[in-house]
This record gives sequence, C-alpha cells and structure tokens, in this order.
Amino acid sequence: MNKSHIKTNRRLRPAAVTLAATALVAGACGSSTASSGPSSASLAVSSSHTINLAFGADMQVPDPDIFYEIEGNAVVTSVYEGLVKYDNGTSKIVPAIASSWTVSPDGKTYTFTLRSGLTFHDGTPVDSAAAAFSFARRAGVNSAPAYMVADVTSTSEPDPQTFVVHLDKPVAAFLDYMASPYGPKLVSPTAVKAHETGVKASAPNGDWAQDWLKTHDAGTGPYAISSFVPGSHYVLSAYPGYWGTKPYYSTINISIIPDISVQQAELQSGQLSMILHGLPVNAVLNFRGDKSYEVQSFPAQLKSMLYVNPNIGIFQNAAVRTAMRQAIDKQAIVASVYGNTLATVSTQAYPVDEMPAGLALDDPTYNPAALKTALQSATGSKNIDLAYSTDDPTNQRVAEFIQTELDALGLTVTVHGVPISQVFNYASTPAAQLPNLLVWTVNPDDSAPDSWIRIFSNTNGSLNELHGSVPQADALMDAGLHATDPATIQSDYAQAGTLVADSGEWISIADVRDTVVSHAGVSGWYFQLPTADTVVLGDLTYTGKP
Repeated sequence: MNKSHIKTNRRLRPAAVTLAATALVAGACGSSTASSGPSSASLAVSSSHTINLAFGADMQVPDPDIFYEIEGNAVVTSVYEGLVKYDNGTSKIVPAIASSWTVSPDGKTYTFTLRSGLTFHDGTPVDSAAAAFSFARRAGVNSAPAYMVADVTSTSEPDPQTFVVHLDKPVAAFLDYMASPYGPKLVSPTAVKAHETGVKASAPNGDWAQDWLKTHDAGTGPYAISSFVPGSHYVLSAYPGYWGTKPYYSTINISIIPDISVQQAELQSGQLSMILHGLPVNAVLNFRGDKSYEVQSFPAQLKSMLYVNPNIGIFQNAAVRTAMRQAIDKQAIVASVYGNTLATVSTQAYPVDEMPAGLALDDPTYNPAALKTALQSATGSKNIDLAYSTDDPTNQRVAEFIQTELDALGLTVTVHGVPISQVFNYASTPAAQLPNLLVWTVNPDDSAPDSWIRIFSNTNGSLNELHGSVPQADALMDAGLHATDPATIQSDYAQAGTLVADSGEWISIADVRDTVVSHAGVSGWYFQLPTADTVVLGDLTYTGKP
C-alpha cells in the first residue's frame, strides 16, 4: 500500500509556533489576569447561541478532499461527515452517515447501510449514488488524503441506501480511514457539478469544483459555511435540515489571531468563548483555579518523541541506544515541561488507545548509570547534534532537558532548532547529513496502529526521518495490515511496536493532551482521539446560568 505521499506539513501542530513559542518557553501569560473572572459580556457569549473562536493561523482550504492539517479541523468536521466516526474519547468506530455496515470474510468488501432522509446543505438527498460520487471525487482530486481510497477497485449501489466498497486486498485500517478526520466525506454531487470549471470530454468532472469549495461547502454536517474569508474570518451557521440533534449554538464565528496572549485577553474580556489550544502551562493552571472558567483536558493521539539516528556516530552501537532509553527521565520531563497538566508519561510505542495496556511497551526502568557505563567502552565521537522541530515550542524545552541529562552522563550535546519544512525533508536526506537525535511532537491520521508505526518507523516510512530500520517489524506491519483476524492484527502490531521500541531508534516520551479553556457553563464536550486541537462543535451546549 503506497503511503509515500502522505503526512505533509499540516497536522504536526503547525499553529503552535505562532500561538505559543515565546509564551510557553518563557512561561509568560501566567498569572497576571486569569483570576479576574469574566465580565457580563463573557457570560453572554457563553450562554448565547454564538461561539466565538480563534485560529492561530489561516487554515488550508475547507475542501474535505484537500484539507490535511490540524488548524481547521473544527471547520471541516463540523461541515462534512463521513460514513463512520470515532466514539467520544475512544478508538471505537460508530455510525455516522452509515447506520450500520458489514465486512466480507475475505476483508475486501464493505457494505454500508445509509441513513434515510438525510440531505446535503443544498437540500439534495444523501444516497448511495452520492457516496459513490464522493469516493470518485476523493480519487479524482488526488490530493494527499487520496491514499485512503487507493485500494478501492470499485463501488456499487444496489439501492439508494446501500453503498458497497470493493478493495483489491484486505486493509485492516480501512474503517479507520473512513473514521479519520481526513477520511472520505460525503459531498453533494449536485453542488459539485454546478460549480465545476474546465469541464471537457476528457475530464467530465473538470476541477471537481475545487475552486468553488475553497470558500463554500457541499456537506451534510450540523453547520454550513456562511462566510469564508482567508486570512480574516470564517462563519458557520447551523443547518436547519440537519438529520441529527440540532446544535445549541447556531453561529460559530472564527477569527485569525496569531498571538496567544491576545487570544487570552479576548477570552477574559468575553470576546472569545474558548481557546482550543496553545495556552502555556502557567496560564492553564491559573484558569483551572478560577471558577469562572473551565479547563477540559482530553487524551489525544499526540506524542512527544526522541528519534535516534542509528547510522552515524556512537548511536550505531545498539548497547548505547538501549542504555540511552534508560537515561531519559520521562517523569521529570512531563513534570518540568508539561507541568503534569498538558501531558502524561508515555509508556507504549503507540499513541493512547491504539493498543491495550501491557502491549508494545516503551517503558524502560530509569537508570542513567547504564548509559554512563555503556559509553565507557563505546567507540566513536561523543559530540552529539540534537535537533528539535520548531513547529511546537515544547520540543525545544524537551530537547534542552535531554541535553542536560546526556551532558551529565559523558556526552557533549549541541541543541538547535530546525524548521518543520526541513524536518519533513529528512526522510529523503542521506543519514550521514542528519543529526544524531531529533525531538518532535507528532500525531497519526487515525487510530489504526498501522497509521502510526508505518509512517514513522517503517524502513520506507514517509516520516522515518532519521532512517531507522527494524526489518522484522516491517514484516509484521505488512502482515498486520492485510490480515483479517482481529487477534492476529493486534498481535502483529504489538510485536512490531515492541521491536521498534526495543531498537532504541524511536523513544516515546510524553502523550500530549488536548487542553481547552472556556467560560464556565459550556458542556457537551465530544472529542475524537486523532483529531488534535479540536472539539465537536455541534455537540456543545450551555448548562450554566447566564
């Protein structure tokens, strides 16, 4: 299965740079104003039927077959829906547009039963023909998320409410692709065809209305796009014909505010209803101590990692890599960098909820003396280049903490930041030209184990940035992806994760949490584990007293 083109620079928390780089590193925005409480205007914002949000950067176009980043998920997942989705706070897949589904014994045919009576925002019906058109559009646009339908050989529509997908081989992650925030969404064929440009005989769908869908929508979700002005603001309005529970909030206003301190001031003055991400630890703790605000801290499939280059220098020595796993004080890092608030200690090779407890462990006993001993007999330069991705300011703090630990054990570590665009090029850069170590914070597209380990740790993984390689783990990934028995799939990926962790080439440090601060009284929180920095806006309500 070809995933070489996925994982562009969109989901690895790019907005965190503009939102919190100075504030988080310096601990600013911490204690000056968060305890003053909201004004009457802020209470009105929370209890009215309008939510005012801010993004730290302009989002990519809201076209669901192109969109592929973190900032903007709140828009796309509010406007569009897929066949299935993840249940609240877990990796369990539950119905969405499809009320039920079956999978053939050979794992190559998926039959979805669609709900009756649903309509797109243009009023046209949602049916199996529309689902088939949506899959065809995903493949036809052929942007980064198209890999999720790459193994689809054909679709069929036995009746208006039955949609059948045929694969060329079993793909254990296929339902997770469908549930992913970046997975195929249903789009109105009528709206798309009405706004296509460049239509000709050789391309009957023209541009698939890509130009129009840069600022409009053709979805089924609880909200429709009323206004989309890149670089300025977006407005979502509740769709009156929505099939599910009607949202409490009828209007979502989203402005672009790159400065997190400005966002914080506007939250306190009542101009913003909530802040979805980017607040530094001190500010979060202060808001948590003020009864006028609520702090929601959700598990997320977002992990702080230390990548080790096994191809150069002293880390070619497997014993040194193994000992270094024991030299990283994860608990101290989580306490110091994340304040035991924004993250928990990572103990597995996979993100949270991808593997049952006790499997694919990455939880060595902390014993820094082991590295000091290993270094005494190891050959090679002890001068270490430790890079960190500058897309997330916590990466720098983690890197500096590791530098202090390793320096004390006999290594000489130099730390420097690397732009995320350069980090993405590491996988295609010769190993000898890369740093010895890399710290960054990463997330998968969905909750399938394959979508994590294959991308980052497969020998040919598109984001295997320091060229680690565990061939036995690669074989287990391939076996697991094309297996059909759940126990076999879990076993294959668990063994692959254990091998990857034990190699010392990828070291899990912290499972980073999503943290949202809102005015008191907002409730109905629904979050999907792989959808970082995002809550489901259509489920929010207000239960406090105005």
